[in-house]
Amino acid sequence: MLIMKSLFKFNRIGFLCLLIFAACLSSCNDDNLLDENTQDGSIEFRFNLPQTRAIIDEQTGAGSFVDNDEVGLYAYESGNHRYHLLTLKGGHWLPSLKPVDLGKNEVMLSAFYPAPQTPAESGTQSIVCVVQTDQSTADGYQQSDLLGAQYTMTMNNPDKEIIMTFSHLMHRLNITLTGLDTEAPDFAIEVYGRTQAIFDLSAEGILQPNADSPEEWIIPHKTSNGTYTVLIAPQPVDIEKDRIRIVCNGKTYNYKFPEDNIGGSKI
Repeated sequence: MLIMKSLFKFNRIGFLCLLIFAACLSSCNDDNLLDENTQDGSIEFRFNLPQTRAIIDEQTGAGSFVDNDEVGLYAYESGNHRYHLLTLKGGHWLPSLKPVDLGKNEVMLSAFYPAPQTPAESGTQSIVCVVQTDQSTADGYQQSDLLGAQYTMTMNNPDKEIIMTFSHLMHRLNITLTGLDTEAPDFAIEVYGRTQAIFDLSAEGILQPNADSPEEWIIPHKTSNGTYTVLIAPQPVDIEKDRIRIVCNGKTYNYKFPEDNIGGSKI
């Protein structure tokens, strides 16, 4: 019995040492990977998600990027831009980019997630950003929750590692309903607002209202019983106009936007 106890203690210590060795080896390997990526002049990109990232399913959206996630990166310089679609593979954003892939002098980098489905044409300074009119599904809401990050890079002393932290760009309206049967067969809720905004790639800033944007009815996302969230493009708030429409048990209710409950984020 004493021998068994002694052997158990030895094995536990040996296992602990093995864990420490493995952790050190893993750390060294990560450093080696970073060195390998930067030794040839490539830039290592690090993209951080905001803590308030809109996640519909917290079990599948852990608030961090996973393999095959894609980020759209614009590099703007002197009236023109280059676009790169970066995909996360094994902890690295690929393809690897070198300073020459971004520009020649001072470059304004603008990253977007989700990546644009159709990149802006060459020579374009401003790009149009859009929210979905049906945000009731997880996909529609996530596609509307545009995240952006910016970084200014000087090519005469380029960084080997660039860290960019995303912020929410669209405006968010939270709606809480009381006294209505949200489970009624004919229940429906919609928000009327602009679906497009403008982002200037040439300078630091925020998503700007687009005067040419259509105004459309948008279906919000249900977050819990009686609670809904909708993302809309930045726009002047017209507090005199009905913007929320609810149908319940054969009746239609119209409401105006509140003055202080719509918010957006600056990059």
